[in-house]
Amino acid sequence: MRRLSSFDVNRNFSRHGDAALHEPVMITHYRRPHAVLLNVDLFRELLDAAISKKGLHSERLQQRLKAIATALDRKSKPKD
Repeated sequence: MRRLSSFDVNRNFSRHGDAALHEPVMITHYRRPHAVLLNVDLFRELLDAAISKKGLHSERLQQRLKAIATALDRKSKPKD
């Protein structure tokens, strides 16, 4: 998962928006995680799973969520 400053995302939104089509992009503000930019298909899939509560059992969705969670855990820790 890419980790980008909000300043950089604002300056180059088109490029980073395109990158978010392939993998979520973590947006930081003062080096702290602030938001995640992700493609609309993954967002819809997450919404559908949250609404149905049974969709989270999809193996494909579980794998994607685990990968995102691992990347968030790894990238959200501030670098000293």
